[in-house]
Amino acid sequence: MDSKKLTPLQLDVLREVANIGAAHAATALSQIIEKTVLINVTRVDLFPINSVSEAFEDSESRVVAVRLKMLGDAVGGFILIWSWQDALTLAAILKKEPRRPPELSAMDISALKESGSILAAAYLRAIGDFIGFSIIPAVPELFHGEIAEVLERTIGELSRRSELAFCLETEFIDSKNQLRGRFLLVPDVKGLQMILGKLL
Repeated sequence: MDSKKLTPLQLDVLREVANIGAAHAATALSQIIEKTVLINVTRVDLFPINSVSEAFEDSESRVVAVRLKMLGDAVGGFILIWSWQDALTLAAILKKEPRRPPELSAMDISALKESGSILAAAYLRAIGDFIGFSIIPAVPELFHGEIAEVLERTIGELSRRSELAFCLETEFIDSKNQLRGRFLLVPDVKGLQMILGKLL
């Protein structure tokens, strides 16, 4: 399946599903940190699996990613990616600490993985409810390093069963912070075809 062959209607439906998932993820994150959080989806794109790096301006920038494999009616992967500085800020927010840590501690990593798991569960549950699927996130894994290396480690394995990656550029906003993140939804070929078949 070629992303260029998707119709404008199919892309619009995928964007609508993305916004529904983001709203649920915002609610989940608000409950974690006990503050109101807004998640604005600023851009939605569909990339060939081998061209996902085009979604990132600087291939050498340092990032943190949490990947969860998707199980159930649609399989694949769900990946959350933050810049290094935004990941440090998010870790401080999650631990309710006033200052951003200089590096990621074991506790920071645990907090980011747990938040990633909760965000992914909320997002995938919303998508599943919308299309009538059961999609379950597996155990989260955390990766960090230059974006090209992280994408290779997180998507390389998925590329054997997937052709397209659904990329959401998002802003996480609370009363004091504005963080930029990306969600990558990478269903396998069969899963993508089933999702589009359910939606249209």
